[in-house]
Amino acid sequence: MTDWFPRSQARLAPEELFGSAVKLHQQGRLPEAEAAYRKLLAVDPLHAGSLHYLGLLLLQLNRAETAADLIGRSLAQHERNPQGHYHLGLAMAQLGRFTDVVLHNERAIALQSNFAEAHLNLGNGLKALGRLADAQAAYERLIELAPNLAEAHFNLANVHLARGRPDQAIILYERTLSLRPAYPEALNNLAGTLLARGRIEPALQRYRQALDLRPDFSEAIVGSALALLMRDDAFAAMTLLCKALTLRPTREAKDLFVSCARGLNKCPNVPQLRDVLGAALREPWSRPSLFAPFAAAFLKDKGPVADALAAVPQRGRALAPQELRALATDALLGALLENTPVADAQLEALLTAARRGILALCQQAPSDPEAAALLPFACSLARQCFINEYVLDLDAAEEADVRKLRQRFADISVAGVTPPALLVATIACYGPLNLQPGHDRLLDQQSSTALEAVIAQQVREPASDRVMAAAVPQLTSIDDTTSLAVRQQYEENPFPRWIKTTPGGQPISFDAYLRSMMPSARLTPIDRAPLEVLIAGCGTGQQPVEFAARVPSARILAVDLSRASLGYAARKTAELGLRNIDYGQADILRLGELDRQFDVIQAGGVLHHMAEPFGAWSRLLDLLRPGGLMLLGLYSELARTEVTACRAFIAERGFTSDAAGIRRARAAIAALPEDAPIRINLTFPDFFSMSECRDLLFHVSEQCLTIPKIARFIRETGLEFLGFQFSGATAGQYAAANPDDLTMTDLDRWHAFEQARPHTFLGMYQFWIKKGGAGTQPAP
Repeated sequence: MTDWFPRSQARLAPEELFGSAVKLHQQGRLPEAEAAYRKLLAVDPLHAGSLHYLGLLLLQLNRAETAADLIGRSLAQHERNPQGHYHLGLAMAQLGRFTDVVLHNERAIALQSNFAEAHLNLGNGLKALGRLADAQAAYERLIELAPNLAEAHFNLANVHLARGRPDQAIILYERTLSLRPAYPEALNNLAGTLLARGRIEPALQRYRQALDLRPDFSEAIVGSALALLMRDDAFAAMTLLCKALTLRPTREAKDLFVSCARGLNKCPNVPQLRDVLGAALREPWSRPSLFAPFAAAFLKDKGPVADALAAVPQRGRALAPQELRALATDALLGALLENTPVADAQLEALLTAARRGILALCQQAPSDPEAAALLPFACSLARQCFINEYVLDLDAAEEADVRKLRQRFADISVAGVTPPALLVATIACYGPLNLQPGHDRLLDQQSSTALEAVIAQQVREPASDRVMAAAVPQLTSIDDTTSLAVRQQYEENPFPRWIKTTPGGQPISFDAYLRSMMPSARLTPIDRAPLEVLIAGCGTGQQPVEFAARVPSARILAVDLSRASLGYAARKTAELGLRNIDYGQADILRLGELDRQFDVIQAGGVLHHMAEPFGAWSRLLDLLRPGGLMLLGLYSELARTEVTACRAFIAERGFTSDAAGIRRARAAIAALPEDAPIRINLTFPDFFSMSECRDLLFHVSEQCLTIPKIARFIRETGLEFLGFQFSGATAGQYAAANPDDLTMTDLDRWHAFEQARPHTFLGMYQFWIKKGGAGTQPAP
């Protein structure tokens, strides 16, 4: 440490005490050094050296707030101290006050122009503020001062990467490693950049080198997992991810786990996987529906569910009490039942048999100890049946037995007696409690935690939905024939019935959000606050909720045709404490009546349900400000070939779109030969709930599109295609096949890519476009 303080400051306290404190500090004996500094300050509260070095000591102990105060008081005594400004900048960085980081490092440099560390931290502060060009200049100046400083080249590489210049970044990472070969962060970042360019094997080599240096380097483990996933080695990727999540459960690791789980239908033998998967469902890490099929595969692989499936229940057979008890011990099964539709045909059959077993037990002795022991499982199953909207098969005899239970419940309610808990749970397995006569008495009785969750789900929340729906304003009239038919479908089946969704995590700017979606795109920040966002066709609110939680600075208007869907959305939004969403009932075709414009418009999964998708797209463009961005989600004609064929199968056989018709259609599809192409629909999560199956196979209006048609509209309207939004694995595969399409925006190449991989856009084409400025002419 350099003593920047005049000797006159030390005369007020014993010089030997200050020297002793500094020596203890340098030796790493921090508690003793802290005591010595404080002893000196008790004598002389304005001793600049002790204030500064005590602040630095506390900074080493991550007590940044107190450290900043002490170093600031030291600077008040001796303002022309470059080290003091530099250290105060470090404290401000820990506090996230990056404007102050820049200010104090600039002062340090003004006092000592060759202060390399201050140039480094100035660049870091500028980068954190998003001032990338200024950060680049700071790092370049640092390299002039210290050309062999590896950190300077490393940080400059990071800036080039953030500015969308991966090739320059690769050169600088290599230069960094030539100066310091054992630099795990540089190896990791180089690997990630190579991976983004589709160079999978070189990336894996660099990740291995980083992990040889630091075996617990979580970020490199996650990067290796992504590389393996891009190499189609999902088992190895999952093994690494479980290790990374055990070490440090970062958002990136969780997101990649979900991405990996979405692509697996078999399970690697990883000891931590059950616990990791349970945490992913309960927290959750993303929409639980995205990895429900993998959870089902895991449950079928080993444990109580696998044991129960070993003797597949005969159609119509009820599980015996001992079989139900075994299932009730599986906490992962309970987490799946309570959070998302179970998207697996074998498990659905098992749950159907379990429901029959609970029905039989309830008919015999709903109040005995056996019933009490099985109540939590029965409640979890009731919650599952409500979530999937009672899509499970039931025969006439079962229906008759349920009617008897309903009558028993009604008789008990009239008599003013509390019904047995298992009776309530069993009825809730066959229909929502809010439709059961006498259900209001449940609100006043004392219930177990498990049963109270069912009552909340099936009585309290639907009542709240109706109140919320009535309060949603109607923003436009709805008179288009197709719009009216679509509205009726979603009034009957609000879509989707989600329980939990992707958590918001650390709030970020919209530009950072967009960059996370499309890291390869060339993006221009939208300089407007608050950001005005329209979500057209918001359904039950999952999309606006996720966006609002991630980008809380946005002001969102979310509209939909269905008031029932909007009521659900408004309740979920209120539960999550989000205040930046306004809901309204409106038809996209009439949104021009609002006389508003937006910076960002999202219309995911909406336009393909309209009579003229491109006409509706044009209407939305009229609402988008010049330079504004739009996210579209449109069905792929190629990816939905089997869905279209299944819709034809349903139409030919005359299955209706009510609950009974949907159950019959599902049974008919499941009964087809194993090699029937349309049986692929049994692998789609949408197949396993009433509203989603209706949306998938019975929709009143559906149009499928192609990349060439989309490209033609973009060209004719003068829009700029910014890129598709997809998983990291798809991005890597495209980059490997098209290494010279750096921004991944060549739609002709994407068309060829899809032709070679027909299921690439099985969910939808999801892509961003930018509207040109005023006066922009359509592209030729």
